[in-house]
Amino acid sequence: MHRIPLAAALGLLLGLALGPPPLPTQPQHCITYEEKALGRWHTLCPDGTRAIHRWNPVLERWESTITPSPQRPPKEKSRR
Repeated sequence: MHRIPLAAALGLLLGLALGPPPLPTQPQHCITYEEKALGRWHTLCPDGTRAIHRWNPVLERWESTITPSPQRPPKEKSRR
């Protein structure tokens, strides 16, 4: 008789209960290109989502601003 360690059995049960993560209906194929005149990178997705990426020399990191797709309705805030 084979015995499975308790932690492995619990992990297996938890994995089965949660199931695989949901997959998007279609993969997104976004395009990123450099806008040299403005010193930034721009990402466009087919659903209308856009992102602007700029290098911050003071903080020495990339900063991104994401604009959601106009096709998606805004998320409603819960009223309590």
